[in-house]
Amino acid sequence: MSKHHNSQERSATVVTDPRRESGPAKAGDSLSDQSPRAEAGALTGSARDLLDRIGSAERVVSQLEQSQVLSEALAEIADTIHQSQSLSEAFARSVEKVVATLKARRGMLLIRNEEGELVTRASKNFEQTIRSARGQNLPMAIARHVVQGLCPILAPDARSHPGLGKFEVETAAGLGAVMCLPIVDKNNEGIGAIYLDGTANNPMFCPDGMEFLRRYAGYIGTAMVHKDLIERNARAERNWDKLRRYFAEDVAASIVAGDQSVEMGGDTRVVTVLFADIRGWTTLLEQLKPSEAVEMLNDYFSGVVDDLLAEKGTLDKFTGDGIMAFWGAPTPLPDHALRAVRAAVKMQARLPVLRMRWRQEGRSFAPKTERLMSGVGIGIHTGEVVVGNIGSPRRMEYTAIGDTVNVTARIQGVAKGGEVLITEETLDLIRDSVFVEALEPVKVKGRKQAITLYRLEGVR
Repeated sequence: MSKHHNSQERSATVVTDPRRESGPAKAGDSLSDQSPRAEAGALTGSARDLLDRIGSAERVVSQLEQSQVLSEALAEIADTIHQSQSLSEAFARSVEKVVATLKARRGMLLIRNEEGELVTRASKNFEQTIRSARGQNLPMAIARHVVQGLCPILAPDARSHPGLGKFEVETAAGLGAVMCLPIVDKNNEGIGAIYLDGTANNPMFCPDGMEFLRRYAGYIGTAMVHKDLIERNARAERNWDKLRRYFAEDVAASIVAGDQSVEMGGDTRVVTVLFADIRGWTTLLEQLKPSEAVEMLNDYFSGVVDDLLAEKGTLDKFTGDGIMAFWGAPTPLPDHALRAVRAAVKMQARLPVLRMRWRQEGRSFAPKTERLMSGVGIGIHTGEVVVGNIGSPRRMEYTAIGDTVNVTARIQGVAKGGEVLITEETLDLIRDSVFVEALEPVKVKGRKQAITLYRLEGVR
C-alpha cells in the first residue's frame, strides 16, 4: 500500500513540475523544453537572417556580373576603335556599343571642330531632337555645359537632379535619365562629350556606368591623338616628298627643320639661273601619241632633275619640254655658278644615253627621237632676282623672278641643240674653272644692248 502511494506521489510531482509554469526559456533549456510560440519566433529570426544574407550575396553577384559585362564591352570597344579604318567608323561603331551596353535609349558623341564648335560625330536613335518647352535642344545644351565646365552629369532621375534644373528637363518628354561626360585632351581641355539618356532609374546609369563612360572617353581621346599624329606624319611625308622634288635633300631638310623660310614673300639674291629646252620637240610632238610623249618626257626629266639636285640646284618649274632651275637660293652657295655649269654638262650627256637605252628597250618613240631631236639647248646667266614663295595663300610656288630670269630664257632660245651658252656675268665667277669659246654679241628681246655670250666647251 505504501509503495503504491509513493508511486502516485512521484507521478504527481512530475505533472506539477514548476518549470512548466515559469517564464521564458532560459539558457541551457533544451528545445523540447521551450513553448511552441518561442520555437516559432526562433525559426522566424533565423530565416530572416538567412534571407538577408542571400539577398546580400545576390547583390554582390549582380555587381560582379555587371562589372564583367562592362569590362568585356570596353575590351570590345577598344578592339573596334583599333580596327576601324577611320575615326568616323570608330565613332559610329563604338557609340552603338556604348548605347547597347548601358541600355540607353539614345546616345551621341560630340567633338569640337576647327572653329571650336561642338558637332555630332556619331549618334544612335536620335531621329528626333529632344527640346524643352522653350525649344532648347536639351542634349546639345547639356553637352556644351559639361564640356565647358568639365563637369560630368549622372542623373538616374533627370527631373529631380539639381544640376539639370536650368535645362527645364521636366518639360521634355522621354528624358528620364541622363549621363554625360566630357572628353579631354592631354592638356585637360574639353574637346568633346559623350551623351546618353534613357528611362528613369535605369540600373546602368550608376557610378559603374560613369566609370565605363570615363574609360570610353579616354579611348576616344587616345584615338583622336593617334589619328592626329598619323595625319601629321602623313602631311610631313607629303611635304618632305614635295620638297625633295624641288630641292636637294639637305636643303629640304633645312626647310623642314625651320632653318629656311617658306612663308609668302621674297628676298633679293644673286643667283645663277638655268633654262633648258629640247630642240625639235614641237615637230616630234606632232608624230607622237600623247602617251608616248608623256612616257618620253617623264623618263628624260627624271634623269635631268637628278643632275640638278646632285649639284644642289633648286628646280623652279617645267615648261612643257623645258626646265628652269637656279642655284644660290634658298640656301646660299658660294659656288652657285660653277654648280650650274656642271649640272648643264651632265644634262647634255644625259640625252645620248637615254636615246641608246630607248633604242635597246625597243621604245616605240626611239626612232623618231633620233631623227627629229637635235639635242638640248641650255642658257645660263647670273644676277639679282627676287626669290621666295609667290602666289596666293591657297597656292604658292617657290620661284625666282626678275630681269635675270628673263635674260636667261632669251639666251636659252639662242642656244642650239647640244650647246650650253653662258653670259659674261656667269663667266666672271668661274673663269678659272671652265673652257669657253667667245661668240659674237647677240641681241635679245628686252635688252637694248647686245649680250656677249660664251659657248661652254668643258669644266676643269
